[in-house]
Amino acid sequence: MTASVGIAIGQAGESGDKLLRDADLAMHRAKDRGQARYEVFDETLRAEAERDLGCHYAQGYFFARPCSFEECVEYLAGGRN
Repeated sequence: MTASVGIAIGQAGESGDKLLRDADLAMHRAKDRGQARYEVFDETLRAEAERDLGCHYAQGYFFARPCSFEECVEYLAGGRN
């Protein structure tokens, strides 16, 4: 059994939801790159996800149901929990 881990480092005053979202992005990058890996979140992950909105990558990793483009942008901006 192996594990893929996403690491995000929070800043003072940041919400726990944002920290989890960032760690989730990093974890999925680790999974995409192979087994038994870890990845540390950086802003390029968010930029890649925003660029890919509407495809299975953003839909599957961020949402439990299909959503509109506006909902995706709002979620990535931290406006939804």
